[in-house]
Amino acid sequence: SRRHKARLGLHPLRHYFEPGPPERPLLEEGSDALWLIEMLGSQLCHDAACLAICWQRAGDALAAKGCRSERLDSLVARVLLPALSCAAGSNGANPWLATIAWESYLKGRPVEDRYHIYALWDQVGRSDPTDLAQFPLQLVHAKVRKDTKSLLKRIVKDAQQSEDKLARYSPYAWTKLALMNPLPCAEYVVHNLTERSNSNLIGPYIDVTGRSGDMTCDTVGYEILCEATNPRLTRAVGFLNKESAVIEGWIQNLSEFAGRFYRKHSHIDMRGLLKVIRVCLRPPNPRTSSDEETINFLLGQSLMRQLLQGLISYVGGFTVIAELNDEQVQCLSGGPVLCALSQTINPEAGGIGGTGGSTGGRWVLASVR
Repeated sequence: SRRHKARLGLHPLRHYFEPGPPERPLLEEGSDALWLIEMLGSQLCHDAACLAICWQRAGDALAAKGCRSERLDSLVARVLLPALSCAAGSNGANPWLATIAWESYLKGRPVEDRYHIYALWDQVGRSDPTDLAQFPLQLVHAKVRKDTKSLLKRIVKDAQQSEDKLARYSPYAWTKLALMNPLPCAEYVVHNLTERSNSNLIGPYIDVTGRSGDMTCDTVGYEILCEATNPRLTRAVGFLNKESAVIEGWIQNLSEFAGRFYRKHSHIDMRGLLKVIRVCLRPPNPRTSSDEETINFLLGQSLMRQLLQGLISYVGGFTVIAELNDEQVQCLSGGPVLCALSQTINPEAGGIGGTGGSTGGRWVLASVR
């Protein structure tokens, strides 16, 4: 009716305003808002909406180049990320806030800058205990490490078929813990693999991280890189087992975990890890380098080659055979296709896709002849 149409026309939702001029970015160099956010620090965790607006404004300022990227990275690492961690400690996991933090700022940064932000964030969480400004973050990280340790004690290989309810829902519980505090959770997982040197934990840990978000997976890649360059392992433990003359177990575990993890999460950017591997595989100048630098390069080269082998075998899908028999060595002269056939064809296993080995090598040699 006409009366109904008239009332509908006067409804508040039908009143539109002309779009005004675009607002200036909230975070500018020397602005009061930037100083106010730095002064509040981790206390921003008590207001999730205000913290989300700060993340969005930081992304807008980076896109508009209203503030230097180094200043924004320092603000994110020392203020916004600690506030995000403390928000999980006070109000529980908030997927909406974690998604805004990743999509608005962290996702658009290069992988080198993201790893630098994670390093600053980790440094803030490990600062002096007498620093009262960072005490809330240290308390939250300590609680998360304790909960992660108690949770990963109950994991099994086939968690979905397990009768233990805690082991069955461990991927969901770990994802909830690592949603807004990914650094302590990822650090415990990677450190536990290299510390205990137990290869049976790789499969359950991969299953636990199967439902992780993008920021959590990115921090796991950062922790893999940190563990590969950890002086505690490279200097104290070493690369070669002196008793059995084989590579140490922590290198093999780290290599296999890295390959299987990036295969599970193929959308994660692995350029940071590949760039470090490329730099470490570059030989030093023999004229200017000393003997100690040459020895360190050879040791680091063995570690990075092992990591690269894990990435090639699991992510790339290429078969890597450490010890070739005589038939396979002879097949190397026939080119890459013949080499691949000698490694992957096994008539007893039903053709291509078998286990390979000496039977496949003899079959290829017989067909060539």
